[in-house]
Amino acid sequence: MDLISEVLISYDMPHTYITIYNHNINVYELAHKIKEWAFDNWYSIDVYPTQTNEGKMYGVSISKLWKWGEHPNWYKSTYRKTEYEAVFEAGKWILEILNNNKQE
Repeated sequence: MDLISEVLISYDMPHTYITIYNHNINVYELAHKIKEWAFDNWYSIDVYPTQTNEGKMYGVSISKLWKWGEHPNWYKSTYRKTEYEAVFEAGKWILEILNNNKQE
């Protein structure tokens, strides 16, 4: 399953919203839903603006949330031109991890 379908289904969105090719979607609302979906799956997506040699970029850090008594795990950091692109990239990475864990 792709990231958008996974996120929309997990929030009981009607099936018509999953067929996004025929509809306009708010990318900022979708990015927010991806962050909520990640949190529900014990991951944190933190986005921050930064200056790079290529100009203003958005950094994203992905970490695994921890339960009491466990140590938090930091997983990945990357940069994208927009905040929502950074969140989408993080969400795709988390979905890949979750799918790999299901197969084990």
